Amino acid sequence: MFLIIIILVALFTHDLSSIPKELVPVKPETGIYEVDPFTWLSYFLYLPQTLYLLFLLLFLFQGCTGFGLDTFKKNKS
Repeated sequence: MFLIIIILVALFTHDLSSIPKELVPVKPETGIYEVDPFTWLSYFLYLPQTLYLLFLLLFLFQGCTGFGLDTFKKNKS
């Protein structure tokens, strides 16, 4: 639980500010584009803390149910 809090604090205080607000294209004559929501989401999901948080939430809520690793290992044996 504490690890989730630490990851959320790091995500909100440091990593969200690293997502760019506007995109600078290769050709300067086209101008600067604002980041659309899909591009922002792709930048957000690329952050390592987001992946760690998703895995921790998966392990926290999934447990040993039908899709858990323990059940898969038990059925294999």
